Amino acid sequence: MSWLKKFGRMSLVAAAGGALIGYSFGRDRHRHVAYASWTTGYTPAIKWDWNWDRRDVHSLVKPTKSKEDINNNISETNDERLEKVRPTATRHLIFIRHGQYNLEGVTDADRYLTKLGREQAALTGKRLNELSFPYSKVVYSTMTRATETAKIILDKLENMDEVEHCDLLREGAPIPPEPPIGSWKPEMHFYADGARIEAAFRKYVHRAPPSQEKDSYEIIVCHANVIRYFVCRALQVPPEAWLRLSLHNGQRRTQSGLRTPLLGLYRSHGATTTAAMPYMIISTEIRMDTGPTYVGDHKSDPELMAYLEADLIQDPIQSNSCYRTRLLPRQVLNLLEAKGWKVLCSTGIVWETEVTDEAAINWS
Repeated sequence: MSWLKKFGRMSLVAAAGGALIGYSFGRDRHRHVAYASWTTGYTPAIKWDWNWDRRDVHSLVKPTKSKEDINNNISETNDERLEKVRPTATRHLIFIRHGQYNLEGVTDADRYLTKLGREQAALTGKRLNELSFPYSKVVYSTMTRATETAKIILDKLENMDEVEHCDLLREGAPIPPEPPIGSWKPEMHFYADGARIEAAFRKYVHRAPPSQEKDSYEIIVCHANVIRYFVCRALQVPPEAWLRLSLHNGQRRTQSGLRTPLLGLYRSHGATTTAAMPYMIISTEIRMDTGPTYVGDHKSDPELMAYLEADLIQDPIQSNSCYRTRLLPRQVLNLLEAKGWKVLCSTGIVWETEVTDEAAINWS
């Protein structure tokens, strides 16, 4: 099994209910190993930049030739010098979007957290505390909604000594998105914000320094556009794709593997799985707080439909009869989850679910 050593250290991470699987592993890019994916003769459109954060060990050490002194003692080899600057620890960056805020506010001070936003932040902080990671630092944007979110989270965490705020993390438009958005913005809007957000990426997203002895967990509370841009830059996909990603209020994305050239990424609602952030307090651009809600068709389980307080009707829009309840979508999802169901996927207006435990089916 010695061939496994050629791949270096490898770990897999997946969030239970997250949308993305994260991975991180390290290998020596100068080893001549033929990987299966490279035997097809395919040339990638964009190759991975191993020195993505300008901290690759080969860029930190000037190559030298081994020389012998007058006593025939060989001086330090280049490999030994590389090992001295090679990271041995991993940085885990936990990015959290602020809670829901007052959209009617004109100034930043007026865009404070709503009651729902404060609940989201409190649950996020509670879950972070339950995870019991050895958090070393909390950094937050200086905008009102992010500052309030961070302070609520800090109230739930214990023994957090290093806390700082940063103007670079303020919300903005990092780069013109592709495909373009419908609303027009002058080029200077992206020109000003983009340089600042890129500076924030370079400041906070990088592998661990060689002096760091233990793995670290750092919490960064900021904004959706900033986080989306960071994710694109870290995964080396075109940064213009940032608007193709979505984030709920209070949702977390975690980047791990910042010891090695490749990164891991996973996400979950409010730093938790859906079970810890009830649907009743998840806020999205698609309204989940208006009814009625369509929950089934004429072939659906009548017992389940009764549990959801749904009536069988002939809707003029539908070709077949369907079940409709006065409950809000949030309430329907909470009821289903209480009986062992989970969301498989969502198109924004439709949620596909399945039951996780057949023994848990009890509609009474």
